[in-house]
Amino acid sequence: MQPARLVRVVIALLSLGLATASVGAQQPQLVGTLEIVGPQPARHAAGLQLRATVRNDAHQTWCAPVVPLSIAQLSVDVYDPSGRRVPTIPPPVPRPDDDRCEPLEQGRSRTFVISLGVFSPDLAPGTYTVRWGAREGIATPPATFVIAR
Repeated sequence: MQPARLVRVVIALLSLGLATASVGAQQPQLVGTLEIVGPQPARHAAGLQLRATVRNDAHQTWCAPVVPLSIAQLSVDVYDPSGRRVPTIPPPVPRPDDDRCEPLEQGRSRTFVISLGVFSPDLAPGTYTVRWGAREGIATPPATFVIAR
């Protein structure tokens, strides 16, 4: 994102009350849940989806970055049975509106359905751990899925 555009976005968020300019301001309390959707065990990760839900438990509105939270390569970390992070294919090329966000008011939730078909080569058989939303400060317990041939 260009610096001038970033400044305009921050100013717009401040004017809408969706961001705060004060130093040391308390971050929203964001709580996530994960559900693996698809056959278990799966033959391929491409047949699985992650249903990730974030709930805003804070006393302020949170601006949910829609694109980063809905793309696996930007929001999901997958770990193999030995605990090593599994790399994904590169994320899609950003579009001009990829920096948009949706206000999530106190007590509200938003669900993202994310394809796990982002590995090349496909995952080897084993039990994998998935984490979501950590880069955005969302406290989400991990989920697991199994690949079996």
